[in-house]
Amino acid sequence: FGTNEMADEIRQTAQGSTGACIEGSMVGKTFDEVVALEGASFSIPEGGFASVLGPSGCGKSTLLRLVAGLDSHSGILTLRGHEVSGPSEEVGMMFQRPTLLPWKTAIENVLLPRGFFPVACSSELLWPVCP
Repeated sequence: FGTNEMADEIRQTAQGSTGACIEGSMVGKTFDEVVALEGASFSIPEGGFASVLGPSGCGKSTLLRLVAGLDSHSGILTLRGHEVSGPSEEVGMMFQRPTLLPWKTAIENVLLPRGFFPVACSSELLWPVCP
């Protein structure tokens, strides 16, 4: 492999066989008997930009929650070629409403994702964030 061919091979492996960073096929979500999203199919390339537009209640936030791995779904939903089956440290989400936990301090709320994806603690930090 030359340098360009190797880079293409690595990129294709990281993105899956289609070259899409985020891909959905017939993605759906129901809450009890309420269909929140049905038959969504899309492909967003690495570095691409996508907008999700529609009226209130059409499933925009539900779709974003599914891509973030925060809810279960039907259909096929992949992130860089891997099935979305739960939260990923590659995906962040800003919620529409404040979602701070009132019983936690501000720093505990900011560091909440650390509980899902533990990282090594460093004694060189400006303030202690690790117990």
